[in-house]
Amino acid sequence: IAAPAAARSDLERSLTVAPAAFAAQMRWLRAHGYRSVTHRQLYDALAGTGELPRKPVLVTFDDGYVDVLRDALPALRAVGFTAAAYVITERIDGDDTSFLRMAHLRRLERAGIEIGSHTVSHADLTALSDADALRELRRSRATLEHGLGHPVQWLCYPAGRYDARVERLAQEAGYVLATTTEPGVLQDPDAPLALHRVRIADTTGIAGLAAALG
Repeated sequence: IAAPAAARSDLERSLTVAPAAFAAQMRWLRAHGYRSVTHRQLYDALAGTGELPRKPVLVTFDDGYVDVLRDALPALRAVGFTAAAYVITERIDGDDTSFLRMAHLRRLERAGIEIGSHTVSHADLTALSDADALRELRRSRATLEHGLGHPVQWLCYPAGRYDARVERLAQEAGYVLATTTEPGVLQDPDAPLALHRVRIADTTGIAGLAAALG
């Protein structure tokens, strides 16, 4: 969530939404009856042990940029929404200050923003051996759990790349929900480690958001 012109590549620019546009999208969701949910609520609903509101939405951010705290959080708070941020753990407390610090992650959690894993290095898990993929999955969980003081069982596959083997490894590493980049608004209770999402680009706007959800 930042000025698209500040993006460092064409791909990053296409996935960057200006703060005012994001705030307008959140207001539209709230005004049209959508209510934010957490990973735990979604997991319980898929498992058949809980219920979701009539028009649930889980707002997610990938990579762990500091603008989640600086620009997204105020817009979410204004409409009473929660969200989730998936973090590349080797970038926590690194030299690049465009990424969140561990102290930021704690602040986000206190504000109702869930933290999930985006692996250690954002490597393509489908291209790694079982041992290396498990290392990415387990070490990122361990880093977040140590810093946050509680279990972290939510995962976002780097670049959305996954297959049946990676799903199995994610489960082995202790994750119970994982998001992909496959488009869609319907989730399969039998595939909690292959959740669909709606990709929001710099050109999506409110009309595009409404069309994707409709």
